[in-house]
Amino acid sequence: MKLANRFSLPFFVLALAAAEDRQTLTPADRDFLTSHLETSRQELLKSIAGLTKEQWNHQPAGGGWSIAQCAEHLAATEDGLFGMVTGRLLKLPVAADRTRFGRAEDEKLIARIVDRSEKAKAPETLQPSGKFPTPESFVAEFHSRRQRSIEWVKSTQDDLRGRVSGSMDAYQYLVLMSAHTLRHTAQLNEVKQDAKYPR
Repeated sequence: MKLANRFSLPFFVLALAAAEDRQTLTPADRDFLTSHLETSRQELLKSIAGLTKEQWNHQPAGGGWSIAQCAEHLAATEDGLFGMVTGRLLKLPVAADRTRFGRAEDEKLIARIVDRSEKAKAPETLQPSGKFPTPESFVAEFHSRRQRSIEWVKSTQDDLRGRVSGSMDAYQYLVLMSAHTLRHTAQLNEVKQDAKYPR
């Protein structure tokens, strides 16, 4: 018993130091990302509310994705980015010897992603394949996936700012996921302006 007591205090001090060393999301970062994820979800769901099957599947005359295809791409991207953050990026060592990104960099990332003047081709794995034939079939799945992402952000104790891949930290990959939703919500709203869009 004396031997156990002899080592209990140093062990406690070391454990406490390790806990203090571990950085989690700041309340401001957690609130900002949660709010952005909720807002982008609301904007998307509001844009597809009440669509008929014909409107949902209408292909723009000038080419490009239908609303259904935009939506399917968003669902696939949600899974892809969330899985990359929780499955791969969190396994990276924490980069303690660098200046961490902050809100200014987050805002620049959002502005760059939502700017549709610069087009990008989705990778093959995120190309739509007709998975959601109706708006209702999409809404249930996307809502579930986004809620999973939001609840995880609310509760995670991982250091998202300290894990970096390329020019972004893990936190910013989730910011990108939300901004990407706004980007394609704008795209599907453009489909509604097509001259032959069903009214």
